[in-house]
Formats: sequence, structure tokens, C-alpha cells
Amino acid sequence: DPAARARIAAWQFEDAVGDRMVKEYPSDSAAREAYCSLVRAEKLYNRGLIVLIALSATELPHWCAIGPDLFAAVRPQEQCTIPGVGQEQVLLSNVPYMPPGWGILVELLVMLVILRKVYLEWRLQTKHFAPLNIQYVNLRFSKVVLVLVLLEVIDCVAFALYRPPFRLAFLSKTGYLFLLPGVQGMLACFSAVIMEFISIAAFLVGTIVFFAWISLLTFQDDTDLYRGKPVNKGLDTFSNAIDTMFVSGTTDSFLQRFLPTYTVYRSSGFLWLAFLVVVHVLLLSLVLDTLVSAYTTFSEHQEHHAFQEKLHGVSIAFNTLLGHRAPHGDNGGCGGHGEKDGQGHEHGEGHGHSEGHCGHGMDAEDSEGPLLFLSKDAFVSFSREYGHMPRNSAITDSMACDVFDVADREQANAISLKEFLSACRLLQYNLFNTRKYSPLQQLCPALWCSDGFQWFKEQVDGEAKRFDAFMNCVLLFNFSLVIVETVYDLHNWPETPLLENLELIFSLVYVAEVASRLGVYSWPQYWALGSNRFDLVTTILLLVSSVLESVDSEEQQEEAASKAHHQGIGGTKDTSGGVVSRYMNILRLMRLFRMLKQIKRLKSVQFMFNTVIKLVLGSQHILMTLGCVVFFFTSLSVQLWGGILYESNPKLEETEWKESKWYALNFNDFLMAFGSWFVSLLSEYLPEFTEAISMASNISGSWLIFPLFYIFGVMIVFELVMAFTIEMFVQLSNKRVEEEKHGPRPFKPLVLLERCFFEKGIGFHYQLLGKDEFEEED
Repeated sequence: DPAARARIAAWQFEDAVGDRMVKEYPSDSAAREAYCSLVRAEKLYNRGLIVLIALSATELPHWCAIGPDLFAAVRPQEQCTIPGVGQEQVLLSNVPYMPPGWGILVELLVMLVILRKVYLEWRLQTKHFAPLNIQYVNLRFSKVVLVLVLLEVIDCVAFALYRPPFRLAFLSKTGYLFLLPGVQGMLACFSAVIMEFISIAAFLVGTIVFFAWISLLTFQDDTDLYRGKPVNKGLDTFSNAIDTMFVSGTTDSFLQRFLPTYTVYRSSGFLWLAFLVVVHVLLLSLVLDTLVSAYTTFSEHQEHHAFQEKLHGVSIAFNTLLGHRAPHGDNGGCGGHGEKDGQGHEHGEGHGHSEGHCGHGMDAEDSEGPLLFLSKDAFVSFSREYGHMPRNSAITDSMACDVFDVADREQANAISLKEFLSACRLLQYNLFNTRKYSPLQQLCPALWCSDGFQWFKEQVDGEAKRFDAFMNCVLLFNFSLVIVETVYDLHNWPETPLLENLELIFSLVYVAEVASRLGVYSWPQYWALGSNRFDLVTTILLLVSSVLESVDSEEQQEEAASKAHHQGIGGTKDTSGGVVSRYMNILRLMRLFRMLKQIKRLKSVQFMFNTVIKLVLGSQHILMTLGCVVFFFTSLSVQLWGGILYESNPKLEETEWKESKWYALNFNDFLMAFGSWFVSLLSEYLPEFTEAISMASNISGSWLIFPLFYIFGVMIVFELVMAFTIEMFVQLSNKRVEEEKHGPRPFKPLVLLERCFFEKGIGFHYQLLGKDEFEEED
């Protein structure tokens, strides 16, 4: 059945892109529909997780008093109080809190969404894949999710009935996040490289303990003073000595730790010098370099292996469309790899094919056996099925035919395996066309065909783009005006009438620019370009700000005249002022949009903007993992330490947290705790928090959470984020230099497709959905 083959091939190709290939797929349409239902449920599940995170950020901290009515409006100034402490010392984020009752209802609703996803996973696996003896869904993860849901339900019920000061729901929320596929992939990577990290980290810990023991023996019984304090402060007990060595070896706070002993005993400088060189300079760098190196090696191997598997999946889809079944391990000329189940685990090994063919673009001519070709009708059916999947954009039959024609280099009305790969790469884009020119072309043909309008059309749409050059000059002149206006504002000089009128004039010029482009292009063609959307939004904002400034200027003149009149007749002085004038400083910031309109055209700015986008897309999994770690520590810290860090707490006397006046860095609610952990993340390790919590908390040993955060959050995840960012930026910079030397290397079928629509006079647009998984083929 050609329809069934197209359905299965589309499923195989999508799974190949998503690293989820299995050996066999059910052929019935019910299985396909069950899969699509699961994909839609996964999208809703991801949105539900976002709702849970937002709920955590807006829920009332559990150390606050909760009244009998769970649905009553939350009053933080009355409920989040500390006995005997002024409310001005209880620093909260001041976000509006959701009533606990509504929060419980939202949690239960999200749990229904989660349960529906688990049910659809179970149905797809047991009903459609289990009869084939294929594991497509890992039901062990589904069972873990059920346990987490049960824990959250019990916690919600217990909270509604008994109002305990501590909740466990954050454990379930953290579990949901850590079970995300991207995070699971990163955890698998960490587990593969963790042993190399532990071997070096153990040596680092042993060295810190060794120097702590030496320093304790040296200064334990010292009775000298330094500025009124014991010179051996932090070195008087073994636990304090370990803390001092740990902080000095991993942060930049070693100076204040070693300065007392070095001031009194200069010879101790040799001991501290040896410690800093061995620990701070050598071992700490070695630990981080070992982790980054192991991660880079593992990730490169995984990426190469995943790329080969993607090529293998494309080959299987191609054979499926032809009605052939590639033998196990045979990928039609690609590298020999075993099949994988839905969770990425291999089943067997490849048979007798080298990986060299993959490096040459899966050229079917290089493989053994006769060359096979795919018809246009089969490809259109395949594209239609692929476009129906929830993760992909819909593809019209006409667009599929155009993609086929571009991929068919020999114009044989059939494509080979290599050409099929090029066509599949195009399907990863959101391809659509629009009517290019304005409705004036049909409504007013005489005007459209007139010499004057054709000349103007050539300035806007011609290759020279003279209209763009003219607008660049206008923007440059307007940029100079922004600088002049800023100087006037900084010196509080009254603006001349010319400057005030130029504000509005330039805004009208930008409106005329938009109208001119819409006179040439259709609205869909204009709106399809992101630069045009940016220009339209900024133009509207600038026009509104200019009009409001003009209105405010008139109000100020009327107010001045009214004041003069009242003062002249002995009346009272009017101090109300114009309503619009209160927001003039904000409106003046709209001038920055004009600067953005200018600098966005610079190639260097475009490169940095594209680099940031690629960095975010490329590092989304590791950023998700970092976010999960921060979320867990943030939620836990609010439960443990909410309401204990405040200015007048007697337990915090003489702590560095209070001496540094870090009152706003506390754990009173989710957002305040998040800010504290984020500061710790960027600062690597802050002993001020450790000291403050150890003194203020009634939970013995809870300060150990900070060293744990340093190890898992900073030394492992955050350092890998930084290393990944630097590596990707270097790659993009090298690619840019290579393109400047030899010119860009565009994806040829995409260029041909764009040229095809250009020759037809049709607007063509494309947007890559995620990442081009087969870019290495270039």
C-alpha cells in the first residue's frame, strides 16, 4: 500500500531526525494516529511544566502564615511576618502571590495533563509496538512519573488539610524536569565522563585536607591577635581549617583568609604560596580541564554517531518508500550501525559496510547493487504525511513538487538516495510562498505599469536596492539627531522648536517608508520578513512617542500659562503637572529604537545576533540541565531557610553576610532565592552564605547544600556551559572567516528553490525549524 509506505517512511524520517529509530514500525493508521496524539500530549506536557515553574515562582512561601480560607487573597505584609521584627526587614520579591487553593487546583490540572501523556505512552507501546517486540517508549520512565504524580497528590492533600510548613511537591516538579529527553541526554553524558572528573577531584580534595591538617598543627594553639581578633581565626579547629582551605582554594577570597597569619608571621607566606600554586593554580584548573576535555570528546563521538544514525534512518525511509526493506544493519551505502530502540539503545551491529560512504553524502552510486530511484508521486505522499505530524509545518503538494524538482538534478522525474537526502533537508524548513507584489498590480494596472511607478518599484525591489541606501542615510541623520537630543536632555536644556518638530517629521518619514514598501509588496510578503516586522513595530512606537511628546509640550505650555495667570491674580500655585509628562523619560527611550534600526543593518551586528541565536539553540539541552539544578536548589532553600535571614537577627551578628549588608540576598520566596543562587552561580562560591546559614538555621548541617551546589551546579554544569559557549563561538568565528575568504557555502537546493520562485515572480520564504540535522553533508 503506497499510503502505508508513505506513512511509515515519514515516521521513520522524523524519528531519524529525533534520534529515535527502531527496527520496525506498525503499518496501521491507528498506530500513526496514536503517535500523533502522543506528540500533541508531549507539547501540552511541556507547557504544563512551564506552568508549574511559574506557579513555584508565584506561590506563597510556606513559612508564611496561611489562613483557613485557601482561596482568600494573599496579603504578604500580614502573612509573611517574623515576630518582633519590623516588616521593612522582611524583604520579599513583591510579586503578587497566588492563593494556595488556586495553586493546588492548577497543580491538579497539570497532573491530569501529565497522566494523560503517560496513558498515551502506555497505549502506544502496549497496543502497537509490544506485538512487534519493539520497545518504542521506555515505560520505566512512565512508572517514575506516576510515582512523582502520586507524591505530588499526597502533598497537595496533606497541605490542604494540615497546612504543614514544609512541602514535597518541589521534588516531583524537579523530577519532571530531570526526565525531559534533553536533560536525560546530558545526564547520560555526565555519567560517562564523571569517573575522570572524580579521579582528579579526589586528588584535589585530598590536597585540601592535607594542607588543612598542616595549618591546624601550625596555628591551632596560637594566641596572637590581628586587629583585635585571633590570628588563627578559621584555623583553630579541623572543620574550620577545611572550610578555610576549601574557600581559599576554589574562590578569590584567599586574601582575607590568609592575610592575618601572613601579617603576623611572614614565613607563613611560603606555606600559603605552595597551597595556592598547587591547589588554586594547578589542581583546580586540571579538574575543570579534565571535565571539559572528557565532555568534549564524548559529545563529539556522540554527535558523529548520531549523524551516522540519521543518515541510516534516511536510507531506511527511502527503501520503505520503494517498497524494499533494508536488511538489518544495511543502510543502503551508509555506515554500518545497529538499530536502536525508541530510547536510543542499540540492537546489534552493522554488517560489512564501512562508514566512508556516509562522508560522501550517501551517494547511492558508490553503494553495491543497482541504483534505485523514487518517483514524484511517492515523494509527494511522503511529504504530505511528514507535514501532518504535529512537530512539523504543513507542506502543500505544490511545494512538495517544487522541492522534488529542485532535488532532481538530472531532471529524470525520479530522485536517487542522495537527492532524497537533499529533499529531506529542505523538509526541515518551514517553506511557504506569498504573493509578492501589492494588490495595486491588479487593482490599478495603469498606475502599476506607468513609467514613474516602475522606476520607483526598481528603486525598492531592484538588485541595487537604492531605496534601502536612501533610508540608511535618513537613519544616519536621525542617529545624529538622537545624540543631539540626548545632550540636550543630560544638560536639561530646553529643546528648540526645530528639534521638537524633527521628532515628529522623522516618525512620519518612517511611516512613509512602510507605506512605500506596502505600495510595492503585498502584506504577506512584507510581514514574512523579520526585519520588516521589526521596522513596523518600531515605527509605530516612535510615532506614538512623538505624538505624546507633542501633546505633553502643549500641556506644559498651557500649565505655564495657567500658573502665570494664578500667580498674577494671587491664586494658589498649581503643582499637578501634565499626566503625560510623568512618563517622558520613558518615552525618550524610544529613541533607542531608531539606533537599533540603524545598527541592525551592520554585518557585525547581524553576525553577533545570529551567533547568540545559534548558541542558545545549540546549548539548549545543557542550559535546561543547569536550569533544573538551579530550580531544585531554589525550591529547597525556600523550604529550609525562608524567613531566617534578616537584618536584626541576633544570630547573624559579626557575620560577613550582615557586614556586607546583603539583606536582599535571602531565601524568603522563590524569586529572592533564585537571585541568591544566580549570584552564587556567577561568583562560583560565596562563603558568606555558608556562614550565615550555619549561624541562623536550626537545621544542623544544612549549610552543606552550598558546597554541593558548587560541585554540581558550578564546577560541572556551569563550567560546561561556558566551555560549550566558547567552543561554539570559536567555530562560528572560524566559519565566518572562512566565508569571508572563500565566500559563503549556501545549501544549493534551497538557493535553487528560491531562484525558481523568484523567476515566477512569487515571494518565497523559509525558516529552519530547529537545527539542520544533515548540515555535515555539505
